[in-house]
Amino acid sequence: MYHEEIFGTEAFSGVYSTLYHEHAPTGVAQIKKLRELNVSEWRPDTHRHHHIRTKNLESADDVVEGRQPLFYNNDVFISSVRPNGSMDSFFRNAQGDELYFVHEGKGTLESVFGLLPFHEGDFIIVPRGTTYRMTLDSKQSRFLIVESAGPIEVPRRYRNDYGQLVELAPYSDRDFRHPEKLVS
Repeated sequence: MYHEEIFGTEAFSGVYSTLYHEHAPTGVAQIKKLRELNVSEWRPDTHRHHHIRTKNLESADDVVEGRQPLFYNNDVFISSVRPNGSMDSFFRNAQGDELYFVHEGKGTLESVFGLLPFHEGDFIIVPRGTTYRMTLDSKQSRFLIVESAGPIEVPRRYRNDYGQLVELAPYSDRDFRHPEKLVS
């Protein structure tokens, strides 16, 4: 007997996935604010370009708690992180979708959807409410993270009426990978 879970980001009116578990999903160990982010608006005297040297950021424990804020507005929060190792526990961002760009390193994103191997140059999208953790296989890793208040999805101009990518899109269906192995 499998345990069924309906996962969607817009309740029952949007796109959803039906997840089947061999074992009932584990209970929540703790709900907490990870840390207080004291970001303040920076107003330069003149508008000029800046080189943000994210490679020089200090390393941190993991990809969630070690995020260093770079830019933000009402729609997105952009940060960077150089994690020392894998995440000890699972994490769920209930406030927004997350997009990871892998600058350096390789590993596996383990989620309720399965195992997704990643490597340098990959973009990883984690929908709001997805329970996941990252296991890192390399000693040095570096990520750029975009947390979005709205859904991260293919822009409408690159999709036809049926949701397929149009030929003029800057990427192809072949560019997308999905989790390989389901661990329930």
